[in-house]
Amino acid sequence: MDFSSWNMRRRLIDKDFRADLEANIECGPFDGGCVIVAQALKAVIGGEIVGLVDKDDTVGHAVVHLDGKLWDYDGPMPSEAFIARFNRLEAPWKCVGYRKFRDTDLELAYRDDELVGRLVELFRRMMPDLARQEVPSSARDEDPQHTDYTPRFGPS
Repeated sequence: MDFSSWNMRRRLIDKDFRADLEANIECGPFDGGCVIVAQALKAVIGGEIVGLVDKDDTVGHAVVHLDGKLWDYDGPMPSEAFIARFNRLEAPWKCVGYRKFRDTDLELAYRDDELVGRLVELFRRMMPDLARQEVPSSARDEDPQHTDYTPRFGPS
């Protein structure tokens, strides 16, 4: 899926999506809701939740990595283009790459499994052709033993 196709499809759910986020966690997909968005996207399309990191390895945003693209509520883009866009929008915070997301990353971002479940249904409605057949009961990444934390631009 390309960026313009994503934007056309996103219009189908945007009002319901934002209303649910704002009513339940009082934030949007980029100011506290990125972990929930990444969990819901992962449940629908697969991939791996990764964190965009700065030079100190501090995560500033949670996204999904799948097939060389990074995905968030603004849509999928090739990794390097996504990071360039993120840096333009989030200056002065500077992303230098990404790594596997840890449960300890973005501790102030909201986590809510019920909200994730509702967002999963919205994403499935938005992109039924990309939705996996089986959705795990929890979209959370549960691999605390993973040790590959080197920031990178390419696939694992």
